[in-house]
Amino acid sequence: LDGNSAGVDIGDGATANPGNGGGLHISAAGVVTVRESTVDGNTAANEGGGLWGSGAGLLTIERSTISNNSAPDGGGLFLQAGASGMIELTNSTVSNNSATNGGGVQVEGGWLTALNATIAANSASNMGGGINDAGGAINLANTIVADNSAPTGPDVSGTIDLSLSSLVEDASGASGIMDGNNGNIVGQDPMLMPLADNGGPTLTHMPAPNSPVVDAGDTGAASLLETDQRGEGFPRFVDGDGNGTDVVDIGAVELQNGEGQIVVNTFQDLPLDPNDGFLTLREAIIRANNTPGADTINLNAGTYTLSISGDGENMAQTGDLDITDELTITGEGVTISANNLGDRVFDVRPDASLTLDGLTITGGMATNGGGIRNEGTLVVMGSVLTNNTATNDGGAIWNASSGSLTIRNTTIVNNSAVDGAGVYTESAGDVRTFTVDLSTLNAAFGSNATGTATITLDTSGMTGPNSGTATIRVEMNVTGLQDLSGISGAVHVAHIHGQFAGNANQPLAAQGDGPFFDGEGG
Repeated sequence: LDGNSAGVDIGDGATANPGNGGGLHISAAGVVTVRESTVDGNTAANEGGGLWGSGAGLLTIERSTISNNSAPDGGGLFLQAGASGMIELTNSTVSNNSATNGGGVQVEGGWLTALNATIAANSASNMGGGINDAGGAINLANTIVADNSAPTGPDVSGTIDLSLSSLVEDASGASGIMDGNNGNIVGQDPMLMPLADNGGPTLTHMPAPNSPVVDAGDTGAASLLETDQRGEGFPRFVDGDGNGTDVVDIGAVELQNGEGQIVVNTFQDLPLDPNDGFLTLREAIIRANNTPGADTINLNAGTYTLSISGDGENMAQTGDLDITDELTITGEGVTISANNLGDRVFDVRPDASLTLDGLTITGGMATNGGGIRNEGTLVVMGSVLTNNTATNDGGAIWNASSGSLTIRNTTIVNNSAVDGAGVYTESAGDVRTFTVDLSTLNAAFGSNATGTATITLDTSGMTGPNSGTATIRVEMNVTGLQDLSGISGAVHVAHIHGQFAGNANQPLAAQGDGPFFDGEGG
């Protein structure tokens, strides 16, 4: 299967009996190559949501992405017990797959060899969020296994037989790899951006410019690779750290010179002047808005205070920071404050995308969305939103009916509003979906939010044959959620005048003007 730079999609497949290989089932001997393709959205009743292999064959996956597949074992990939075959995963990404065991990959026999691969953001409800070794052999070279989740072996469960210049963020369930041995990196965050279109025919995870994977790979292992996963125009060997030597990065994506890098060199919100030698956060965002494609702003630790006040939508010239293109802002120990602004902090406009990673957003004030107003795509991860105020809805975040919202590993606390002191989202027809994962929501203010976190879905504008029914889906790990009642994982959903679909160990009950669940499930 060869995408020939246009991309081939294997998607929306499902298997019943015997239930192996939702997207592609390979058995016996032979050679199968999947190149420049996407295997997405498949399910299997038993093994290998995306791809399933057995026998003595060779399955080669090159410059491809395996994403959003699911199965009880091996959400993305499965190699059968007793098999003598091999899966070669080269310049490819395995992301956002799920399973009971082996969210990304399950190896029960044969060999898995991963070269310049990225295995990230997969999940397993039992063991091996990224990779689960259940009897096969695992060889890693220049490969990232990170940001996966599982109770046992979040990134890898089992034995890594051979590893060279690879990064495993959480090796608590793995043996055979040590930090510093053979160029391996263990226990560090690769600073990956969300799965996105970073060029080429498939979606990829871009590393931040200051990621430890940049120029950290083994050149010899990758000597036959001319490009990264994205293909032509994205060479595999680049001088990413500026020392004059082209070195391969770890992972499927090679950070190109200057790719996505915008450097802010002042904490002040100075008047806009391209010749003063300073690049403020506001100027950096204006530059990113005016540069088509994805950009990244990496902030040094400290407090960035917004102070140039103004009204209306003026492309971030004054007031809040308007986002009109695709932007990621990252930092550690970074606070962005609007205490002196009299406006919110960020306004994500329609068709725009903003990812915030590792930031504290505070001091914002607006009618709707005291901290952030979102009409595009908003991802907030590893961040804190606190002390923001809305005089109407959404103290921390106001999410429009057109908006897409994801919150991961984030604390939302001490914000205030009339409705939705933490998060408020408008109706969007009959179904509105957003994700809250591993986050702490302690929104203690607001007439409908006192003492609890709020996620509010306004259904007043719903029309059509199902206008009396709305569904809110909240995906969460309850061990990471708290509320002021002290009940782990408690969520109160207000203002849904219709049907609430939930999954809890406690039965649904009615309270006030909307159903809610309050228990250990979710």
